[in-house]
Amino acid sequence: MDQDRLLAAFNGNRKILLHIAEIFSTRSAAMLGAISEAVMIRDAVSLARSAHTLKGALYMLRAEKAANAAVRLEAIARSGDWSEGERAYRVLGEEISRVVKELSELQALDV
Repeated sequence: MDQDRLLAAFNGNRKILLHIAEIFSTRSAAMLGAISEAVMIRDAVSLARSAHTLKGALYMLRAEKAANAAVRLEAIARSGDWSEGERAYRVLGEEISRVVKELSELQALDV
């Protein structure tokens, strides 16, 4: 995650960026949980909705790899081809973990 690019996305307002980072860090587990459940029960509507919501937050945080993983899950929901659903969820989970770690490091710099 390019911190300068991320800060520029928030017009240089570090306070807002840190607030958004905190919100994302605390809510990402619940968002992933909703996606996991949707994949497990093959609920295309819930998967599409949850993946889309998460994708928007990730793009806002300039986390393109993670956002692309969410896009993949949206595509799975639209296509109805669940063969890659669990794998795509694992990839998303790995990317979210990386993003949360980087956001935590960003927050730690502000202490």
